[in-house]
Amino acid sequence: MLSFPKGCLWHNNKIKMNFGTGVTELEYPAIANTDSLCDMFMKRLILSTFLSVILGTILFSCEKSKVRSISLLGQGTFSKNKKAYVLIDTDSFIVSTTFEKLHNAFKPWISEKSNSDEDKELFKEITKHANDNPVYVNRIATPWKYERRLIYKIADLFESGDCLVYNKMTQHVEPTVTIKEYQSPVGYDGRKFYVDSIEIFKTMDRIY
Repeated sequence: MLSFPKGCLWHNNKIKMNFGTGVTELEYPAIANTDSLCDMFMKRLILSTFLSVILGTILFSCEKSKVRSISLLGQGTFSKNKKAYVLIDTDSFIVSTTFEKLHNAFKPWISEKSNSDEDKELFKEITKHANDNPVYVNRIATPWKYERRLIYKIADLFESGDCLVYNKMTQHVEPTVTIKEYQSPVGYDGRKFYVDSIEIFKTMDRIY
């Protein structure tokens, strides 16, 4: 027979529940006895558990397939004729690229056909610092209107492997970056970029 928690009683096809302020009756006229109620409850519980396991397996497989590793530029990237354009500078890592690769990342956005004035302005500001060595692009893009545009150029450079990551802790150049797509429970998704299991960069690609 089905047992009920303390304060609950089955009587005449009804569940009587005492919440301390009185008795509330919940009637189940379609259920002939407690065994039927128990059977129905157990079947729904088993089905719900089974579906949860299947859904979890599917989601895990999808998440796993969204992780990828990208090979990055090597230590010999910056010769005497190629200065570093710094994109990210933290206590642990420096991410940089060459002017040619940075220009390629901007090219679709600064062409005559493009209407992205902010990209054109940002790239113009970067070229004004051509005599600096290195050129700190991350500092030039301090205003938010520029920073939000630079974020996706950095992501593109990571995706194409066209940047160099120097690990200040190990004093070595990292050979790869791991990119993991993520989905936020509050309605947006994007990408996270990891080096040695440490998140060094992230984007918000879509809001829905």
